[in-house]
Amino acid sequence: MSKDRESMKGTYFISSISTTSYLVEYGVLSIFTLFLLYVLDFSIPLTSRVYGYYYGFAYLIPILIGYISDKYLNKSTSLTIGFVSMIISQVILWFSASLYDPNNPVRDTIVLNLQNIAYFIGLLFLALGMSFSSLSITHMINSINNESSRLKGFSIYYPILNFGILVGVIITSVVVGNENYELYEWIFFIFTIILII
Repeated sequence: MSKDRESMKGTYFISSISTTSYLVEYGVLSIFTLFLLYVLDFSIPLTSRVYGYYYGFAYLIPILIGYISDKYLNKSTSLTIGFVSMIISQVILWFSASLYDPNNPVRDTIVLNLQNIAYFIGLLFLALGMSFSSLSITHMINSINNESSRLKGFSIYYPILNFGILVGVIITSVVVGNENYELYEWIFFIFTIILII
């Protein structure tokens, strides 16, 4: 088997692993604001602020994670840390969703109760997991393909990745819909199983 063919097989394998992480991340993010509004009972202004803070954090944390991964960890260790963090995040988010109470009042400030603390810890682990796994995977695809096949490797990787994003959003829509807030815990349970598999 030629080296190019082996690298393409590796690219397909790595892309399929990456698909699960993006499936989970975008599945969770597709109900992010709905969860804040109707499960945690945040007001619209508070939801907007939390949304902005989380995305700012999620886009900045890869800088630190990338430095730690490059300096102290190899890529397979980083990938393992990423997936374990994401599994932990889904378990914690499942726990937070299981505390859903439709009778809670709308809040303009964050109350430090068990449900809110669990949700924010779950989001922290999700951001850390995505940072470790996505940085490691793109580096792996870059390293297993030589200069002539690298472009082809990434042209395989990104469509498979986008398919995972689409499937994550579809799974979330089919399982919970838009207004079945009491079912949100099940989407986190399903994502935990997908990550473990």
